[in-house]
Amino acid sequence: MKLRVYDRRYMDRSGFTLIELLVVIAIIALLLSIVIPSLNKAKEYARKTICSNNQRQIGLALRIYAEENNGTLPPQAATYWAWDISYWTTDLILASGGDKEVFYCPNNRQMNPDEDIWWRWSEVATSGALRVSGLEPTALVDRQNNYRVSAYFFILETFRYYERPSVPRVSILGTPKKQWLSRLRDLRNPSSAEMITDSLIRQGDTYSEVAGGAATFGVLNRSNHLDRNGKAAGGNIHFADGHSQWRKIDQMQTRIRTGGGVEGLW
Repeated sequence: MKLRVYDRRYMDRSGFTLIELLVVIAIIALLLSIVIPSLNKAKEYARKTICSNNQRQIGLALRIYAEENNGTLPPQAATYWAWDISYWTTDLILASGGDKEVFYCPNNRQMNPDEDIWWRWSEVATSGALRVSGLEPTALVDRQNNYRVSAYFFILETFRYYERPSVPRVSILGTPKKQWLSRLRDLRNPSSAEMITDSLIRQGDTYSEVAGGAATFGVLNRSNHLDRNGKAAGGNIHFADGHSQWRKIDQMQTRIRTGGGVEGLW
């Protein structure tokens, strides 16, 4: 019988060598560097889609109201801030289905509809407290004049204009000339008339820390759809004819300018 002799160097060998382990780690890191950005892009696309669908749902409710009211859109809160929306207007929109989440962009996690500072802003500002006790006011005049802070711009005329047409709302800046919407039937080209847009705001060069009314409570506003550098990448636009599109930030213009140098773009 012939005995086989084995080299002990191979008999005692177990596991990976350091070089093999480093190669495996490098391969895993390379795969992650490819997969993670793709996953992030997929999540970003999903949030953009949800945001666009929110605007579509709101836009549909506004058009249904207009069809039932001789083409007249519901007026907005008597305010210069386009992202404020009256309690009464939200009532009309919610009556067509959905919930208050529809007024907030999933890409702007700072704005939580369950926090009174956003959903019941007028009452917060009056009370001076971040939480408001009791139910919302029910009188029609109160629901028309109290307003919420949404994550979208509503390009709608205000109660002030409806009550006194001789005192129109502050003009929309930029070219081509845009207008606050009051009657759908008066629009010559609904496909180019913005009705709802993402809230794209900046103060100076910053999009992430913009002073507004909530600054008195230590809360700063921010734009939707910020990129990794804290700059707004762009926003969804919903038009009066019912279609929506994504518009890049470099294709937008300053359309409104309020106190403190805060600008709204679309």
